Amino acid sequence: MARKMAELKALPRDFVERAMIPMAGMRNILVHYYADIDARRLYEIIGKHRDDLEKFLSYIKEILKNPSRLGLSMG
Repeated sequence: MARKMAELKALPRDFVERAMIPMAGMRNILVHYYADIDARRLYEIIGKHRDDLEKFLSYIKEILKNPSRLGLSMG
């Protein structure tokens, strides 16, 4: 999905490669191996990548403010 968002220019490609793809990997670990998650390690990861999460949310907010830029509508 992240790669598709870059292809559609909804997210910058460099952000997708640097941040989104690794986030997707963490999501897969959380979903499929949740019983084995080390809470301290997860806290560390989130702390180190908080800026990436905030940046992602800012991109989503921009899409929601101006969906027509990507050929989308909110109706």
